[in-house]
Amino acid sequence: MSNIKTQSLSKSAAILTSANIITTVLGFLYRIVLSRAVGSHGLGLFGLIMPVYVISCTIIQTGVPTAVLRLVAQKHTTGDFWGAKLVVRTAAGVVISVSAVISAVVFFGAERISALVGAKEAEIPLRLLALCILITGFENIFKSYFYAVNRIVQPAVAEILEQSARMTPVIALSAFLPAMGRVFSVSAMVGGMIAGEFASGFSLLLMFLFSTRTIRGAQTKSLSAEIRRIALPIVGAKLFCNSLYSVNTVLIPRRLTAYGYSPEHSVSILGEITGMIMPLLALPFTLVGALTTLMVPATSSGIARARGENAGKINKALLYTAAAVLPCQAVLMALGEPLCRAVYGVEGAGKLVAALGGTVLFQAFSMILSGVLYGVDGHVSVSLVNSTGAVAEFLCLWFLTPRFGLGGYLLGCMLPPLLAFSLYVPAVKRHTGLKLHFAKRSVKPVLAAATAFFVCRVSYAVTATKVTAALPIAIFSGVVVYLALIVFLGIRKEWDEC
Repeated sequence: MSNIKTQSLSKSAAILTSANIITTVLGFLYRIVLSRAVGSHGLGLFGLIMPVYVISCTIIQTGVPTAVLRLVAQKHTTGDFWGAKLVVRTAAGVVISVSAVISAVVFFGAERISALVGAKEAEIPLRLLALCILITGFENIFKSYFYAVNRIVQPAVAEILEQSARMTPVIALSAFLPAMGRVFSVSAMVGGMIAGEFASGFSLLLMFLFSTRTIRGAQTKSLSAEIRRIALPIVGAKLFCNSLYSVNTVLIPRRLTAYGYSPEHSVSILGEITGMIMPLLALPFTLVGALTTLMVPATSSGIARARGENAGKINKALLYTAAAVLPCQAVLMALGEPLCRAVYGVEGAGKLVAALGGTVLFQAFSMILSGVLYGVDGHVSVSLVNSTGAVAEFLCLWFLTPRFGLGGYLLGCMLPPLLAFSLYVPAVKRHTGLKLHFAKRSVKPVLAAATAFFVCRVSYAVTATKVTAALPIAIFSGVVVYLALIVFLGIRKEWDEC
């Protein structure tokens, strides 16, 4: 992947981060509309069928796009542009074949799957989901091609287009969804997914055909075997993790019911967590997701041969992650309850935001470290760490939730990020020989974020009963204090020293 220049990392990260912020904001607004139009029970039903989609995407999207990324980068570096184009064409054929089989299984097995997840009314949405699965895999093939040749704008545009297309039909029907029932509402949500996947895949196809229109060459031997050789081990590891996470999602209502909640209340809790709380907690990751993707080529041996260069990049990534994520974490933990009340119109969910928000920084650090490991051929370590986290969550859910209720489930959510971080650190050191200075890179942002936390709490407590804009005032006050302290503490100087 040496065709991706090191100095372009910041620019590429900025483009992808901007696209991620736009799509995250759009998605967050979309979730607000859904929470009000569909309700937590409808979101819970949608959450029950999503494991089917997640497992399907694991098979279709995980290994083949990674194979495309590696092979296209290798051929593009050596000037074999026709070979790079042929990789994409071959991968598209593989994805079509696999997607068709999985789609047929879901469509004709919808009745049994709906019974398995304990929701008979999920049958119709599952049949629609089969169509979505059929067209899902294409976009990531083309995205991998553009990433490999360092053309970031095309996938960034496709991301925004996908989110916009997904939102439009559902928002147009939002006024009618409450009266149409849960089955129609969830079916409309799946229809939005179909529209988004089609818009993204078709636009990327057109951009790929346009950008490779002048590339010609003779047909060479099939690359299917080489793609399978790379893809299958990755798919196997990812399939285990995602399958276990999907089992966990299905088990949440059942284990909560075993504790004593009613089945409807349990499904509502699932919808509250997956449809309301998790989107809030995912907001900080918008700022580091692009950097995680780009850490793979940035730390690979073909780009950064010098150990010192890798050390500088990793430490800068850690410093940026701490400085960007911690203020978001402070705001979420300080103002979780009024945020949920203002955004979703529900009471009590903010306590869950505050509880789960404490692991946000560890999750962000783990994302960066996983990107580093993928770049230095440490994908086996990533798979082992993720598998360990999935098993830990399952054990907490199975044994602790029936005994401690929601508290046991929350422990199962908080333990895996902490465990993953503790395992990623020695794995990176083992693969790179580098010592990572987490405390040094985090102490100043932590101090600034802790101050911002108290400013947010005090500001809201003082203004809540006096002005209607108490929440934005509290957020603004906390952010201003954080930025002022970041400047005062000299984060810029520390950045230059990395």
